[in-house]
Amino acid sequence: MTASVTALLRCPVCGAAGEKTADGKSFFCHGERRHCYDFSKSGYLNFSRDGKTGDAKASVRARSAFLEAGYYALALIHISEPTRLLSMSYAVFCLKKKIASTKSAE
Repeated sequence: MTASVTALLRCPVCGAAGEKTADGKSFFCHGERRHCYDFSKSGYLNFSRDGKTGDAKASVRARSAFLEAGYYALALIHISEPTRLLSMSYAVFCLKKKIASTKSAE
């Protein structure tokens, strides 16, 4: 994170400006209590004070169920459509193919 970006950051607890430590691993504020926050290995600054990071288990389960249901499958196909010059969109072709294979399996 560049110095110009860290100059824009404010401590979420006291609102004071701050700066990176000399080793570049942390950010500390210039407030009275000098709150300190750690950078992640990939360079993101974690302003969490409660130690909780990431998503709640319920959110992860809901996201997994949504993705496994295949709701994005046609959206991803549709994104690639502009390169195709077919009378029928590729997404519609795939959907018809899926419906036909489902009917034949019954």
